[in-house]
Amino acid sequence: MAPEHLASRLRAAAERLDGVCAELVAATPEALDRCAGRLESACQELAEISPASVGDSAATLAAARQFHAKIRRTRRLLDGIWRFHERWGQMLGAQTGGYLAGGKAALTPGGSRLSWSG
Repeated sequence: MAPEHLASRLRAAAERLDGVCAELVAATPEALDRCAGRLESACQELAEISPASVGDSAATLAAARQFHAKIRRTRRLLDGIWRFHERWGQMLGAQTGGYLAGGKAALTPGGSRLSWSG
């Protein structure tokens, strides 16, 4: 794969991640539904890139750095969403099931899982 084409694909994947981040920040049910497809598309774009074709062109390295920065931002947002849902589940467990002997909130059935379907 030519370095210019590779850089272009990395930039396209980074743009998809920008869309994912915007959807995660919006945090509406519709936005989160769209987010899953965009994230899958970005991952598929990355999976189609052969590691042997990366090379060391300046454009490719810059695009790879940009993509890596977008990955880190996406991960921080997903981690934040996970923590939010985990804490919400703990509060719900405490409200509905009380507390366990050690002082932790009781678990709610299915409350510790975030599930997306595409």
